Amino acid sequence: MKTSRIIIAAVMGLCAIVTVSCGNRQKKAEAAAAEKARADSIAAVEAAQKEKNLMEKIEAMPEEPVFEIETNMGKIRVKLYSKTPLHRANFAKLAFSGFYDGILFHRVIDGFMIQAGDPLTKHPENKKEFGT
Repeated sequence: MKTSRIIIAAVMGLCAIVTVSCGNRQKKAEAAAAEKARADSIAAVEAAQKEKNLMEKIEAMPEEPVFEIETNMGKIRVKLYSKTPLHRANFAKLAFSGFYDGILFHRVIDGFMIQAGDPLTKHPENKKEFGT
């Protein structure tokens, strides 16, 4: 009889521990979710501010800005024309955000044009050969 009371008490104690433990896990999960939501909110505000600053920088550019690209072969000057406002804004946004940093040129025709823009070529080991 005493043994069964001890077993019942032990089982009830275990149930209490499990219940408290589950409650603690739920509280920890809720706290983690709240922290993630707070961090996501801060990141969203920072991203919005960064985008706003970027747009202000683009709007403050001259009508036909000249960008200077530094390469290991020298500097390249690029003039953006007012007759192509979408191209001008897109190039400026990418340049100001660092998209072109470290990018490789695929084709260069002196005094005429250069081709670049594939982000996979920022690292030569990622370069794909034509037709592969």
